[in-house]
Amino acid sequence: LGLTSAELLICLSPSGCLRIQPKIIGVTEGSDVTLPCSLSSRESIELKRFEWRKDGQKDVFLFDGGSRFTSGQDPQFKGRVSHFKDELKNGNASITIRDTKLTDRSLPPLVDNI
Repeated sequence: LGLTSAELLICLSPSGCLRIQPKIIGVTEGSDVTLPCSLSSRESIELKRFEWRKDGQKDVFLFDGGSRFTSGQDPQFKGRVSHFKDELKNGNASITIRDTKLTDRSLPPLVDNI
C-alpha cells in the first residue's frame, strides 16, 4: 500500500504559498502511517488553519485557529486521524492515519495555512 501525495500546497498567507514535491510513503495495510508536513521556517501554526483532503474533496483532517474539527470529516477517516498538537508551535502540520486501508491510497494532501 503506497500513499501518494500528489502536490502538497501550503498557504502561509493569502499572498504566499509554498509548493512541495510529491512523495510516496510505503505502508502495510492495517498499520499506522505519518504523513509529514512541516514548515522549514518552523513558524508556529497553533493559530493557523490547515486542512488535509483526499482527491481535493474528501476532508481528512481540519485544524483551524487552535481547534480540530471533525464535523465535516469524510466517514472513511473518522476516528483514525490525529495530529501532533505539541508540535504545532514548531510548524508541524503532519498527521497520522491509523489502521490504513487500501481506500486510503493516493492520498494527495492539500494543506492550507491562512
